Amino acid sequence: DQLNDIHPGAALKLALQNEGISQNKFSQHIGVGAAYVSDICNAKRSISPMMALKISRALGGDPEIWIQMQSAYDLA
Repeated sequence: DQLNDIHPGAALKLALQNEGISQNKFSQHIGVGAAYVSDICNAKRSISPMMALKISRALGGDPEIWIQMQSAYDLA
């Protein structure tokens, strides 16, 4: 499935762009380093369960979605 080939960081990057939030502002809001968010958005780092919680608390939605996207990507 081609959707499994898409890193969840691409979805995060798009969500931040749609909300008009910079990666730097987002990283400050959720309490992680800017490089950490940048690495996720650029598919250089996986989304951990803790990060999924932070993203969901900040943007809304279920953290399980982020975990499922990461698992699907890892298994593709």
